Amino acid sequence: MSPETKSSTPPAIISPELSKKLLVVSFLSALGVVLIHSFPSTITNKEKITVGVFICNCVEQSSRFAVPLFFVISGFLFARKTHFECHHWYIEMTKKKIKTLLFPFLVWCTIYAVSYIPFKLYGNYLAGRDLTYALPMLDHPILSGWNIFNIYGLSLKTYPGCPIIWFVRNLFLLFLFSPLFLFLFRKRFVAILFLSVVFLLNVFETAIPFWNINRVFTLRGLFFFPLGIFFSCYPVSHDSFPLIRRALPFLWVLSSVVTSICLSLDILEMPYSSFLSFLHTLLGIGAIWVLPDQIPSLLRIESWKFSRDTFFLYMFHYLVLAFIFPNTLEKILLNKMHIPILLVYFLRAVCSTVFSLIVAAFLKKHFAKLYRFLIGGR
Repeated sequence: MSPETKSSTPPAIISPELSKKLLVVSFLSALGVVLIHSFPSTITNKEKITVGVFICNCVEQSSRFAVPLFFVISGFLFARKTHFECHHWYIEMTKKKIKTLLFPFLVWCTIYAVSYIPFKLYGNYLAGRDLTYALPMLDHPILSGWNIFNIYGLSLKTYPGCPIIWFVRNLFLLFLFSPLFLFLFRKRFVAILFLSVVFLLNVFETAIPFWNINRVFTLRGLFFFPLGIFFSCYPVSHDSFPLIRRALPFLWVLSSVVTSICLSLDILEMPYSSFLSFLHTLLGIGAIWVLPDQIPSLLRIESWKFSRDTFFLYMFHYLVLAFIFPNTLEKILLNKMHIPILLVYFLRAVCSTVFSLIVAAFLKKHFAKLYRFLIGGR
């Protein structure tokens, strides 16, 4: 089912310039995910806010665009690349997403589940916070039915065995609902109305008593994936709103500081804090999107071989944080060696990024088929 009006028909071809920009923006988003997960676990006492802790909070908040931007890019590419004129486009799209999303989802759930076995046998002495989401399932026998049920994210109340893989599951479900989005987005007014309603649902999410499947089908995904479809169906001219485009990066930095202050000091109550966080995410998405236009040197990232390892970096870095740079080592660096917390933060991020990219390069060189299988044949 394709959009009917001429204005709502997405272009069928992605230009080389746009393709290069999408690759760069995707890689920056993966780095943002790493920064979020590398946030020092020792930052728990809001009363002891130092300059270093404040900068850590600002960096972490500035990275909150990462996963929502992945949703936007996925929706945008779906509406651009899918051949809706084909009668069997939905079947073909589903087959493709089973290969690129569902299979990797199952494989990585298994990888993370196997990695938990040492913690089941010897205790959680290393990973600390990095595996706290998954450790409750270790109260049961490793191969019990309950564990299998949770490892592969079949429960509506829990994340998959590794919490970061929720994004892949959520994205697959959004693709399954894609005909509904295309039907609604045939008219610009209906599309804007739909996005406005979901925006309000995101802001008032905590007040919605019936929304108990957020870990399976997030409201944010329900907003940002269709948002990508919207901008593909109703593209914005590259030279439109020049003043806003130039201001977006500065507004993003400013909102990172303001959001960090408000959340650290617990100044705002719901739904104001939720609105601020959502607005900050939108500014971050816009800023990252226009940065390659304002700083053309960023486009050089596309020429780096590892810039195409976005999916593997997203999936693998969490294992690195758990085993190579665990919370125990973090505490030693902070409490025993007295290394500044900001430096520890970036050490965790840099180590997890570099090690993940090294493993990706090794697999591509010596086990190319295995690597392609892990990333869904991308």
